[in-house]
Amino acid sequence: MSADRGVVALLFGLSGAGKSTIATATAARLRAAGLTVQLLDGDIVRATLSADLGFGPADRREQLRRVAAASVAAADQGAVVIAALIAPEQAARDAFEGAVRSAGHRFVDVHVATSLGVCEARDVKGLYAAARAGRIEDFTGVSAPFDWPEHSSVRVDGGVGTIEEASLIVASAILRARSTPAALPE
Repeated sequence: MSADRGVVALLFGLSGAGKSTIATATAARLRAAGLTVQLLDGDIVRATLSADLGFGPADRREQLRRVAAASVAAADQGAVVIAALIAPEQAARDAFEGAVRSAGHRFVDVHVATSLGVCEARDVKGLYAAARAGRIEDFTGVSAPFDWPEHSSVRVDGGVGTIEEASLIVASAILRARSTPAALPE
């Protein structure tokens, strides 16, 4: 297996956890180190690749499946892929990881474990208030569940410390994964 095979990092957590901000800072850090990085942000993916999907459980699983496929395609070209998505279901995250690993790529799962209270307090779009008022259905953390992982490769709290600190932790995990051989697909 070539040393330049890709690495896929999935940053997941509640809306407002800081996933996109940490992913963007991590991508900038890795690009500065000379790596090719593909950033797949949930809001952008929703507007493009998944514009036809809603927010119910089946549609969320389909979005994650699509992002996994796009991640594998970019990793096939040797890119580091950073996907920042809510990804509320553990089974869907496991399927994402399985798709990446079965393609022979390295995988890092990053739980952006910011508390619900912090996420609600920083909600500039008013989504949590709308969900609590019943104007948004299937809103993760309010009217739809979030499966908190028992284990993840990396755990950062987007409500504690700085973005620079969090991005350094995530970038370091990605670089460690990149330097280890990927498992061959079965």
